[in-house]
Amino acid sequence: KSGGDGVRLGEMAFQSDHDVVVCVSGDGVLHEVLQGLVKASGEALPQSDLLPPIAIVPAGSGNGLSLSLGHGRKNPASSVCALIDGHGASLDLAHITQQGQPDRFSFLTVSWAMVSDVDLESEKWRSFGSARFTVGAVISIFRCAKYGCTIDYIPVDEDTAFDSHAPHKGSDLSKQEDWHRIDDDVLLFLATNVPCIGEGMHFGTGVSFGDGTFDIVIGRCHNETPNATKTMPSRMAMIKLFDKLSSINWLHSRIASRHLEYVKAKAFRITPKATNDRQSYFDIDGEKLPDPTTPLQADVLHCGCSILGVSQSASRTQFFPSSSTV
Repeated sequence: KSGGDGVRLGEMAFQSDHDVVVCVSGDGVLHEVLQGLVKASGEALPQSDLLPPIAIVPAGSGNGLSLSLGHGRKNPASSVCALIDGHGASLDLAHITQQGQPDRFSFLTVSWAMVSDVDLESEKWRSFGSARFTVGAVISIFRCAKYGCTIDYIPVDEDTAFDSHAPHKGSDLSKQEDWHRIDDDVLLFLATNVPCIGEGMHFGTGVSFGDGTFDIVIGRCHNETPNATKTMPSRMAMIKLFDKLSSINWLHSRIASRHLEYVKAKAFRITPKATNDRQSYFDIDGEKLPDPTTPLQADVLHCGCSILGVSQSASRTQFFPSSSTV
């Protein structure tokens, strides 16, 4: 009914020792329930063998997790049947830290700048269904704001086996020396660890639930080609950019865009600058973090929890290297 109810329900579910926790909701409510499960477990970091498996029956606007599990955006019958069949998989989580705030754990996306603005500001149009995101995107495009930040990340090789580059839980990332840095104005930042984050937004082959990495898309304001004049993209270019974001398998079919950059990483850090055109909030699984100015850091918790309800067709794909039946 109100923010935080999902956290309390998650705590109650853990204390009641349920075999499975099922949310009939969108991704945001499941995010809250996951925080409650972790909190009630008493563990600083989630462990899949200590938490009950989670599942979702889609009832939200985006339903990215349900789509990643091989169901339609609004297909509760398919989700329930798959849940009864007991097809499950291990799910990577993002461990999110921000000074002065409690740690959070994400199963879907971490976004900032235009992507988070579209998601969070369109909450007022929830009655529009998925069309709310289109309305929000149009408003953001015509606003044409730029967001100054520093983005640090630890890259991984796309061809490396997934279990060889997953960081150890609780590892001190500050001591690692292979951080890469982007210090620039950006249009958008989007990180995910699932193959699909919304209708038509498939990250394609090479992305799975358990590969131990983030797939990160950064929309750059400036053209990075040699000797190019650094300029903001036109509104038409921004429309095409958002169109590419909704193209199936756009990342791995290498649809070109001089303003889009794709990296695969095991950790990242975003430091917003005070000189931005507008203030943007961090968006975690569709939920707004209260502090928009303090740097945010995320690292991968490899197989941090288990999820049930994987469709039979999806369980046979490369998206689920650790798929099983329970």
